[in-house]
Amino acid sequence: LQRFQVATVVDWANWDAMVRFVQDQNPEFQQENLGVKTLDDLAIEALLVFDPSGKMVWGQAIAPAEVRFTPPDEHLLALGRGDHPLLTFDEEHPVRTGLIPVEAGSLRLAVAAPILTSEREGPVRGAVVMVTRLGPDELASLVAGLEPTFVDAARWPAFPSAARVDVQVVDGQELRAHAFLRDMEGRPLSVLEVRLPRDIHRQGVRTIFLFGIVLLCALGLFSGLYFLALRRMVVARVE
Repeated sequence: LQRFQVATVVDWANWDAMVRFVQDQNPEFQQENLGVKTLDDLAIEALLVFDPSGKMVWGQAIAPAEVRFTPPDEHLLALGRGDHPLLTFDEEHPVRTGLIPVEAGSLRLAVAAPILTSEREGPVRGAVVMVTRLGPDELASLVAGLEPTFVDAARWPAFPSAARVDVQVVDGQELRAHAFLRDMEGRPLSVLEVRLPRDIHRQGVRTIFLFGIVLLCALGLFSGLYFLALRRMVVARVE
């Protein structure tokens, strides 16, 4: 998902027509390329265009479960802040990606690329940002069978200072993994919980059980043969 979105954002940002649009906001470009159907076809929640100063020259979001434009919310507008890491590009980070907040139970993946000419020549004329919502339905389609859910970070008793994944044993049938997620500015954002069936554990228990049965059968067979041989060699002679 992230690789696909990065390729799409770079394609839009490295475009002579986009360079001209940032400079003059010509209505022809907007009419031809920035319709609500375009965002819906791209399967994104929001498309934002910033000039070099961080000013948003165009930005719209799509209302959830509807195909209509809605104004960007405060979290999307905050991306244009001058010191926001999403719009800070360098040789090490020619494209920026990161998580941004949304209501409880979902996350947003934001991808930003600098606006350059179609030949990818500078200077940087601004940035194109595409935002995709990652809710339970989207996550379930990516990790089928694992029942992913989000837990509000505020409800977590001790949010780790560093990114990590904790795995807990629930019982003999299930594991529970928690990934602690932060936004691009390092603030606790959410906890992703995934339930994992303990298939290997169950297979191991079954293998041990079967091995025990085979061992008991082999021991019983060996004992029977031993006593039969003993009867023939010793007891039969005595009789």
